[in-house]
Amino acid sequence: MNDKELEAIENGLSEETLKAMEEALDAAEKEKNRKFTEEELMAKHINEVTHSEKLVAYSVVTLSPPEGVSKERAREILKNIGNDDALASIKSIKGSKDIYYYDSDIMTDRFAEVQSLIQDKNILETIASAVRHDCKVYPRPLRMKVLLDSPYFYSEDEILGALARMKLSEDYSDIDTVSASNGKICIYSTLYMSKKYAKALCEEMEVEWMRNL
Repeated sequence: MNDKELEAIENGLSEETLKAMEEALDAAEKEKNRKFTEEELMAKHINEVTHSEKLVAYSVVTLSPPEGVSKERAREILKNIGNDDALASIKSIKGSKDIYYYDSDIMTDRFAEVQSLIQDKNILETIASAVRHDCKVYPRPLRMKVLLDSPYFYSEDEILGALARMKLSEDYSDIDTVSASNGKICIYSTLYMSKKYAKALCEEMEVEWMRNL
C-alpha cells in the first residue's frame, strides 16, 4: 500500500477514530519498552515453552532461569505460583522425577499429564496411561501407531520392548494387546474392556476405517 492510499484511508477516518488508533499505538509502544517484573518474565518463558508443546521443568528453569530473573527469585516465584496475577494461567504438575509448569490457556491438563510422563522418560507409565485413558473415555483400544507420532515419537522397538516389560510387572497386569487381520496391533486395558471387544474394535479401526479412507 503506497502513501496516497494510506492518506486516503486516514482522510476517511473520523478524528475520534484516529485518536483512538494513536492511543493504541502509544500504549503498545509503552508496553513494549516498559520493564517487566520477574514474575512476568517467568510467565512469558513458560508461555513460550508451552507453545512448543513442552513443559518447563523446575530443575532446569531454576538452574538456568530466563534473562532478567535470578536463580533465587526463580525458586521463590515457582514456589508461590498462585500469588501473582501475571502467573494466573500457570499450572504445575508433579512428575516422578521433577515438577513441571505450563500455561493452562494454551495446554490442556490432560496433555500436560501426558507430557510430564514423557519428560520423566517413563515409557511404561506413559503407554499405560494413554491406554487406560482411551479405553475408559472413548472407549476403544489404543492403536500402536498413535505412539509412533506426536507427542510420543517412540520407535516400534521401544514400544514392543515396553509391552514385554509390562508383562513382568504387577503394576501393568491389565495392559494387553490384540491384533487386527492385517497384523496391526492395538493395546487395551482389561480394567475397561474384554479381549473380545478390544479385538473387534481393533479390526474396525485398523481394517474397516482404513478401507473407507
